[in-house]
Amino acid sequence: MSTGKAFKYKLVIITIFVLIALLVFFLPTSAKRQKDTKGGIGEKQIRRRGENFSQKRLTCRYFDEARFKRSLQSGSDVDTSKIGHKERIKGGIVPHHLLADKMIADFFKVASESNPEVIIVIGPNHKSEGTKMIYTAGWDWNTPFGVLEADREITTRLAQTKTIGQDFGLMEREHSISCLVPYIKYFMPDAKIVPILMTATDKKDSAVELAKLFCEVIRGKKCLFIASVDFSHYLSLEKADEKDEISKQALLKRDINQIRGMGNDYMDSKISIIALLLAMNELGADEQLILEHNNSARISGEALHSTTSYFTVVYW
Repeated sequence: MSTGKAFKYKLVIITIFVLIALLVFFLPTSAKRQKDTKGGIGEKQIRRRGENFSQKRLTCRYFDEARFKRSLQSGSDVDTSKIGHKERIKGGIVPHHLLADKMIADFFKVASESNPEVIIVIGPNHKSEGTKMIYTAGWDWNTPFGVLEADREITTRLAQTKTIGQDFGLMEREHSISCLVPYIKYFMPDAKIVPILMTATDKKDSAVELAKLFCEVIRGKKCLFIASVDFSHYLSLEKADEKDEISKQALLKRDINQIRGMGNDYMDSKISIIALLLAMNELGADEQLILEHNNSARISGEALHSTTSYFTVVYW
């Protein structure tokens, strides 16, 4: 073999070995990345790379400027005289169906008088997306009224538990949180948000554990807990009113066992309600007031065969 051919042969062999070494080095890393990011932004990546939070912001997909302005313009019929010191308000229930936008605006106007540092919003993961029972998000929100900051100290602590994940896309798509964000920023511009999405579950301990965890992570901060929940679904107005009366009594009695047995014909996220009530009990918020109750048929003025009903409630 000539010297030139021998040199080319050696060069080919060396090139092959280099390629094999590169494949051995990069393939496991690539597979690990794929595993970490399955179904969205990987939770390990989120904890490892803080720049994910600063480089991206969630958007308010469901904001309608004209509707928002109308919800603020109409006068409130809510009687808050029984509350007394509104700065003591620690929690509440509010709809996420924007047909009830006036109720939403009236609720946040009242709740804002508590001047919270942090707002924990618990709502349903309607489509049960993802592999976790609970999701939060440490990203800030772009709103028409400025940036609503996430409390990353709290979201990071929550995401360190096995049952809670973080998902950018899910949080942005899910209207139970997203549609309330503009109201939060408008009425409480200095507060930070901790969004929580919960998948429907009948596990008795899940809401108990979550409520205890909430009370641990908020120590030293003035927080407002909100359950974003719509009530009876897909019923006639008459049937909805019947179910709502049962729900109302269960709320007033804080009958968690009764609420645990309720389906979508009563409320769309009983687990959010249970977590809220348990947190209120833990925090000593013994008083409550139902601000408003309404139904999509009454609000729209149409004779609907399939309706949705709403409550707004405050706890102090």
